[in-house]
Amino acid sequence: MTNLTNTSLATQFALVHAEVEAAKAKLESLRTQILEQGMERIDGDHCYVLVSLSERSTVDAKAARRELSPAQLLLAAKTFDADIIRELAGDKVGSIIKTKLCESVLLRHTEG
Repeated sequence: MTNLTNTSLATQFALVHAEVEAAKAKLESLRTQILEQGMERIDGDHCYVLVSLSERSTVDAKAARRELSPAQLLLAAKTFDADIIRELAGDKVGSIIKTKLCESVLLRHTEG
C-alpha cells in the first residue's frame, strides 16, 4: 500500500481506488484460472477454494403481466415458484423467465 502521509484526501482516494481496481483485476484473473482447472476443490497452505455451479432464474414481471392471464398471474404471485410460472407460461416462458448458469469460487480457511 502506498504511503499516504501528507497527501490530500482526493489523492489518497485516487491512489486507494487504483489499488482496489488492480486487486479486483488480479482477483478476477485468479478466479478465471481456478475455473479453468475444472476441479471442485483446490487446496492451499492455509485455505482452499470450492467451485460450485448454480442456476439462477429471474422473472421479467412486465413480460409476465403481458403474457399471462389475470388468473395465472394471481396463481403465480401466490407461490412465486419458477416451476409453476414455467407451467403457466407454456411456450411463452422464454420471454418471461431468463435462466443463467453461475460459477462461484468460495474461499475457505482451514483451521490450525
